[in-house]
Amino acid sequence: MDIQNQFIRSDFIVPSVYFQMISTFLLTASYLNTKKDMPISHKILSVLTGICIFLSLLSLNYSILKWMIGTLFQPFIKVSSVLTIGIIGFAFYKGFKSNWNSLRIAKFYFPAYIFYLIGALVTSTVYSGGVEYNFFTINIWKIGISLEAVLISLGLADIINTLRISDQKKSIALESLNKNLERKVEERTEELSHSLNETRSLLNNMKQSVFSIDNQGIVIPPVSEHSKEIFGEGIEGKNIFNSLFKDMDRDDEMYSQIQFFFQVCVGEQDYQYHALSDDSLPSKTVMTDKWGEKRSLKIGYAPIIDKDGIVQKIMLVVEDVTELENLEKQSKAKEEASKLKIQRLQEIVSNDKKGLKLFYRESNLNLALADKSVAGIDLNGFFRAVHTIKGTARMYGMNGLSQMVHVLESKIEELRTNPPESNLLKEIMGMINQDLKEASEEYFSLTKEIFGEDVDCSYLAGETDSIELSKNLFIKTIDKMKSIANDNDGPVMRMMKDMIMKLEMEDLKNLLIESSNGMLIEDSFDFGYMSETDMLFKIRDD
Repeated sequence: MDIQNQFIRSDFIVPSVYFQMISTFLLTASYLNTKKDMPISHKILSVLTGICIFLSLLSLNYSILKWMIGTLFQPFIKVSSVLTIGIIGFAFYKGFKSNWNSLRIAKFYFPAYIFYLIGALVTSTVYSGGVEYNFFTINIWKIGISLEAVLISLGLADIINTLRISDQKKSIALESLNKNLERKVEERTEELSHSLNETRSLLNNMKQSVFSIDNQGIVIPPVSEHSKEIFGEGIEGKNIFNSLFKDMDRDDEMYSQIQFFFQVCVGEQDYQYHALSDDSLPSKTVMTDKWGEKRSLKIGYAPIIDKDGIVQKIMLVVEDVTELENLEKQSKAKEEASKLKIQRLQEIVSNDKKGLKLFYRESNLNLALADKSVAGIDLNGFFRAVHTIKGTARMYGMNGLSQMVHVLESKIEELRTNPPESNLLKEIMGMINQDLKEASEEYFSLTKEIFGEDVDCSYLAGETDSIELSKNLFIKTIDKMKSIANDNDGPVMRMMKDMIMKLEMEDLKNLLIESSNGMLIEDSFDFGYMSETDMLFKIRDD
């Protein structure tokens, strides 16, 4: 009983010191916020706290307590005190160096701990007999703790005051920020409104229809004003399959591909859009407008993607290229016509003027025969005239004309094989004859462009060494000359009779046939292309 009372009276101070040290370590860590501002010091304080808890539990055993008093107690107290004062002093130093912008609380906590530590050391010395036991020495610890409490309270007050000042500054800054925010919101709203107006103006001045669609193909605003001109109506809120692709066959594979593309790409990652867009979307389509006219529309596509790479909608740019395509066709046709004209001109200039005069006179003669054959519905005579023009064109290097006439000749050959009734036959022959004249006139006109009036088809040039006459005209002329010679007498008339006799020689025909030109005539007789009444005579001046 005496031993326990002695423990209660004197030795219970040991675990009490441990508990006070634990409180000091925890207070220091919390008060100075060492976990944030001094992480290494925080770890030291945590270790010391753990050791003190362990030793305080051991000190509850009287036997272990006696052993600890003689061995561990004082060294541990000294080491712990030195480490703690070092941590607090370091915090004081950091706060002072930062002009108390950080660790401001240390300027209160450092002297508070010093007072507490002095009181604890003096009290410990009194118990150990090193200092005289009196009223001051026995109460020094209480004085130190009281001063520590005052300074810590001042520190807490400073914290509260600092927070209040900080809160006031934040309130002022927040108020200023709100004002600036309102001003910036107004500025941004005005800028956004201006930007939207510019965008709207840009859209409305574009010569394309610009709009966006969702995964069902529904048109989402804004929509450019030009859309009404292309589609003939407002398309906002409508399905593009009822406007842009309304003429597309619903059973067509492309129609299904477009629907599938919109459904699987909108609302999904953009890589899916890029993987499918090349093969699934048409770049052109043909649409019938409300006036019943076909419009050729060029289509461009672009995904609208959010910050996460998700396709929110698909923008379409539709341009009416009907007029452009027509201009391209016209330009191409003109280019082809120019090439053909150059080819025709090359064929023409490959002949000299004399050759061209002969060619066009013979062509005009056969054109006249063609007219006569059409009037008399003489299909064979018509065929012979066309065939002769073709052969003559080929002989003079007019290959283009020869090819065109060859096509007409083939049509006449079909009529000869299966002739229709008389009125229809004449009509068809008239159309073929008109094509023949236009083909010939093309070459006549080009020749005049080059040589002017130097090559006149109606002019009988004296510089040539021969003239061409039909047999009927030749015989009629001979008969007229004979009549004049028989009605008159004299040397001149007798000379004319002798000349007429030479022209009436029976072997004239044989002479013509034996000549090189006569071979062509003989072939014409044999194949039925020419009759004797249509035979041409070439009379040379030698």
